[in-house]
Amino acid sequence: MRLVIVSHVAHWRREGRLWAYGPYAAEIDQWAALFDEVVIVAPEGRGAWPGDLRPLRAGNVRLAGLEERGGAGVRRKLRLLAALPVWMRVLWREMRQAEVVQVRCPGNVGLAGAVLAPLAGRPHVAKYAGRWGAYGGEPWSFAFQRWLLGSWWWRRGVVLAYIPPEEARGPVAPMFNSAMGQADLERARRACRRREAGAPWRVLFVGRLTAAKGAEAAIRAAGALRGHGRAVRLDVIGEGPERQRLEELVLRQGLDGAVRFHGGMGFERLLGMYEQADLLVLPSLSEGWPKVLVEAMAFGVPCVATRGGLTDWMLGEGRGETVSPNDPEGLARAVARLMDEPEEERRARQRRCREFGLQYSIEGVRAEIVRVLRERLGVAVKEPVEAG
Repeated sequence: MRLVIVSHVAHWRREGRLWAYGPYAAEIDQWAALFDEVVIVAPEGRGAWPGDLRPLRAGNVRLAGLEERGGAGVRRKLRLLAALPVWMRVLWREMRQAEVVQVRCPGNVGLAGAVLAPLAGRPHVAKYAGRWGAYGGEPWSFAFQRWLLGSWWWRRGVVLAYIPPEEARGPVAPMFNSAMGQADLERARRACRRREAGAPWRVLFVGRLTAAKGAEAAIRAAGALRGHGRAVRLDVIGEGPERQRLEELVLRQGLDGAVRFHGGMGFERLLGMYEQADLLVLPSLSEGWPKVLVEAMAFGVPCVATRGGLTDWMLGEGRGETVSPNDPEGLARAVARLMDEPEEERRARQRRCREFGLQYSIEGVRAEIVRVLRERLGVAVKEPVEAG
């Protein structure tokens, strides 16, 4: 059984293995455990080595590399159009040799795959890894891809989207994501964070350092809290093109002792940060399945995040608070409210967070993939085999 995955995610070659963005790589390993062979049609990364990659552990994966194209500006769009014939030829060749086709959207390569996959005559499934629903500042191409995947064009396939179960319609089925295995969940279950009287509140931001993820809002909120006499320490975990500018912002605001940049880190170290955290903030403009919220909540860490998409559902029932995008002052007020809770209420909130977060594991992701392939597409995948 051969699975072909069409993706916009850049893949890098090093030490005889493929490397990709960590959460994506963890999910691809789950798919690879169900098939004899996996072919990924995606851009091949070149240039500077990003700091947030991890190797695909599955040994049955190969890359049919594409030249990376796209981006803002007329010149880059023209280069993308020039590359499309080559992309389509590679996609068609690989799809016709597959038993199952997976298309990952939103993205330029995913859009090409979403157009071709129904024509290839193979069972096809799309994974929409962004927010399933319109939002302010959304690129028009994302809205078009959602429309295409929810239309008659994809009627014989399945779309895995980050939606609550009650919103499933037509080919669109609910899906979640996780990088936490059962051993990680057991570690979270045992974690017991006890605050020391008078110690600064440990607040986490975990994510790529890009404008869309909202690290700047988190930093400005930390400054506002300290300006009102609140003892907080913000740990910023992640890498990205905004890091230098954000470090300069910290210095300008006199927060060099209150905000610490840790860069990208391995998952084991990240779990240790959750164990020591009091709160997590995620003021991003848009999220599909914000897995850092689930990871933090599994450790009993309440969260504050931008409202919209799945965030309101995740943080509902007293698990956290939601705020407007691009609102550092509103973020600071929400954090302050959680800081001011009586101890009994804080413990109850932590318990609700833990109960929610412990429901989601990477083994559960794989079980849901198997269910969709067998029940929705009639694909008799093999019994799961551990990747690597």
